[in-house]
Amino acid sequence: MMLAIMNCIRELKWIVPATFMAGTAPVYYGLWLPMRVVTLFLPKKVFHFADDIFYSMYQRLILFFFEHYPGVEVVFYGDYEEIKGKKENVLYICNHQCTIDWAVANMLALRCNSLGQLRYVLKDELKYLPLYGYYFRQHGCVYVKRARKFVPKKTAEQVEQLRGLPFWLVIFPEGTRFNPTKKQVIEKSQKYAESEGLEVFEHVLTPRVKATHMGVNMLKGHIDALYDLTIAYSDSTDSTGKRITAPSMAAIVGGSVSKIHVHVKRIDINEVPTEEKALQQWLHQRFSIKNKMMDQYYRDIKLTGDADLGKDGEHSPLSRWRTLPVALGFAAIFIPMMLTSIGRSLYLKYTVVGTITGIVWMLVRW
Repeated sequence: MMLAIMNCIRELKWIVPATFMAGTAPVYYGLWLPMRVVTLFLPKKVFHFADDIFYSMYQRLILFFFEHYPGVEVVFYGDYEEIKGKKENVLYICNHQCTIDWAVANMLALRCNSLGQLRYVLKDELKYLPLYGYYFRQHGCVYVKRARKFVPKKTAEQVEQLRGLPFWLVIFPEGTRFNPTKKQVIEKSQKYAESEGLEVFEHVLTPRVKATHMGVNMLKGHIDALYDLTIAYSDSTDSTGKRITAPSMAAIVGGSVSKIHVHVKRIDINEVPTEEKALQQWLHQRFSIKNKMMDQYYRDIKLTGDADLGKDGEHSPLSRWRTLPVALGFAAIFIPMMLTSIGRSLYLKYTVVGTITGIVWMLVRW
């Protein structure tokens, strides 16, 4: 009986933090909106400076539940030591496997003191997310349509607004997640590579070049480097060592992921081609390296039960003082609000009005 109860608690470990993270979104929005109204009458740089501080606070809350709460260990390889002390504008690319890849960008950015300047290239459908969709656009994130639906003019207008801002522009060149169970997606990606005369991959999808090309060219003179990350998750194989679907957000928050491996390669932006065809070849070569790293990672797991992404791995624990105070601050606002009928009523009305207003604005403006 006791064992059954313990198993049940373990399985439900993710529910409380997931509810808290989602539930505090309207609280964050409520704190952010007055700042946005005041800064409407001030230079845009003032708003973005304040917004980056607000964004950094909220992402620290997220990292508390993604890193400290489950006790996940993060190991960095490659050029991590080189970039840890740098403050620069960055194009950030990585392999895309699951819904927590974006949180890995948070983990690295906080250690580089650049958490507030993260901006993401997001698929267009996400712009209608309640509250988040509108807010991400205000923060400087870029919404893009996929493949043939890609709209260069609209994307360019969003990218252009990053000029003059500090940024890490996060791009997932594969466009969608690599999931070993989604055979059709993998086969389609491989056929595309064959049609273009490119190397066919087994552990990553064929990268698409449009978003990266636009970022490289439109932000020329404003970018210092490109950070190329390769991410591998522990507990992503079955009992035979075969690769399975990468862990979900619930899995990492619930403690099912013990370790995240992150290989970092810093490339000076002057070494990145600007012509589209050359950039496509270059980007494909970068993903060829990722494919080999991931292949070796899963071979090692199958042979020894353990693996890493290099011999120079640095275990980089994050101080709780960088996340816990913010988590407690949001709890001090959110929990009392939920305990009173007036608080719950205001919370609900604010969420509904904010969501509708945000969606309407996105429909009209973007």
